[in-house]
Amino acid sequence: MGEKKKHLISNPAYRISSYVPFTRNSLQTLLSYRTNVLFYFLGNILRIFVFYFLWKAIFASSGEEVLRGFTLPQMLIYLILTTSVSELSGSVGSDMSDEIGTGQIAMCLIKPISFRLRIYFTSLGDTLYCFIMSGLPGLAAVYILSFVYGIHKELTLLNLFLFFVSLSFSLIIRMSYNLNSSFCMGRHSPWSSP
Repeated sequence: MGEKKKHLISNPAYRISSYVPFTRNSLQTLLSYRTNVLFYFLGNILRIFVFYFLWKAIFASSGEEVLRGFTLPQMLIYLILTTSVSELSGSVGSDMSDEIGTGQIAMCLIKPISFRLRIYFTSLGDTLYCFIMSGLPGLAAVYILSFVYGIHKELTLLNLFLFFVSLSFSLIIRMSYNLNSSFCMGRHSPWSSP
């Protein structure tokens, strides 16, 4: 029985699955204050409307259909996607700096879990929250605008979905790089146990 348990614990999938609750906890913490969630969501929707009416007014006042190589639908889609993407950044650095500033890092380092993986999966929960609150409204706004301006054949739902999938992979790689560079003084991989 002891050999089976030892084999199970050394299995990387088992070790990674033990960190998933940190992601869930981070997401639940951010979703627990309903007023904050509501205002964050409404703020993102309001920002989309502000961009829409601002750039519509800019194009109307210029009297041209193309400004610096961009049409109004292209500019709107670009701005909505970039602002939605800018919200999706991991908080690896801020999580670590908060723990260092409060002294909580000392307690975290003596626990029998990898500090690096805990920070990574906590940051993953923050990123997932931002994707739900900012990425999905941005995706919906871009899809609606593509129908309003008749460019839905060029900008399909599949293209937008693939965009966000590739974005998700790039965010995971970026968070891994940030986490690894934060611990560049050590010789061990960020995935190794403490």
